[in-house]
Amino acid sequence: MAYYVAADGGGTKTKFRLLDGGGETVSEVTLPGSNPTAIGVEAAVALLQKGTAEAARAGGIGLSEISRGAFFVPVLWRTKDVLKGAFPFPAEVRSDAEAALWAALGPRDGMVALSGTGSFVRGRFQGKEAMTGGWGAALGDRGSGYAIGLGLLQEAARRFDRGQKEDRLLQAVEKALKVSALEEVKGLQTEKEGLPPARIAALCPVAAALAEQGEEQVLKILEQAAADLADQAEACAEQLGLSGRGLFPLGVTGGVMQSGAAAWICCKKALESRFPRAEVFLSRREPMDGAADYIRSLL
Repeated sequence: MAYYVAADGGGTKTKFRLLDGGGETVSEVTLPGSNPTAIGVEAAVALLQKGTAEAARAGGIGLSEISRGAFFVPVLWRTKDVLKGAFPFPAEVRSDAEAALWAALGPRDGMVALSGTGSFVRGRFQGKEAMTGGWGAALGDRGSGYAIGLGLLQEAARRFDRGQKEDRLLQAVEKALKVSALEEVKGLQTEKEGLPPARIAALCPVAAALAEQGEEQVLKILEQAAADLADQAEACAEQLGLSGRGLFPLGVTGGVMQSGAAAWICCKKALESRFPRAEVFLSRREPMDGAADYIRSLL
C-alpha cells in the first residue's frame, strides 16, 4: 500500500500526518515550530525529516513506503530545491497559507485570514490567487498573536515604569512569563531563546482574558490587531478583484481565535465592517486538515 505524508508548520509548532492510499489518517506527530526565520533553513529541513520519520514509525511503516510528501511551511517554500535529496520520495514544500486556504474553503473561491504567531490573508478568485501579510516579527506581523502579545507586554512595561506594581495586568503578564518582576524581561532579551516571537504570542490568552475582565487598554490592543488583519484582507481582496463583489466566504483561523472570545469578536466585527456582504466565519478546521486535503486531491 502507498502512503503519503503532509505537514503544516508555523512559528510555534509543526504537525505531521501520515495518510494511507485511501486518504485515511494513519498517524499524527507534533514537533516544535519550523519557520526558518526563527530556526534557520537547515534546522527547518532537519525538523521536517525528523517529523516524517516519527510519523512513519508511529504508523508502523518505513520511509521507503511513503510515495509522496507535501510540507506547508512559511518562508521555506521560497527556497528553490530546498528539499532536494532530503527524502527518499518526491517531496514538495508549499506555503502555509495554502494549507489554511484549503482547510477553510476547500476548492471554493474566497479568502482566509490567519492570525497565529504570525498573520496573513490568502485568497483565490476565478483562477487567480493572492496573499498579503506574512512579513514576520521583524516587521511587526500586524494582526498576529505576536503583535497582540507585544502590545500587552508594552502596556505592562508602561505600568511597571509608573510604579503600578500591584496592577492586575502587570501581574498577569509576569505570571504568564514566569518572572518575579517584569524588569527580568530586559535580561531575557539578551538570551538567544529568551523571548522569541512564539513566547510573546503565547500572551494572547492573557490579553483575551483581561479584555473580558474590562481592561479597556487591552481591548484596544485586540481591536487594533483586528483592524490590521482586516487591512490585509482588504488589500488581498483588491488584488483578487473581490472588492465590491457579492457574497463570498471569508474564513478566519489561527491560534489567536482560540485564545478567547474577545479576540474572535473583535476580528469578526472588523472584517464585517470592511466586507458587509461577505460570509465571515470561524474555520473549525486546522491548516493541517487543509494540508491533508491537498495530498488527498493528488490521489
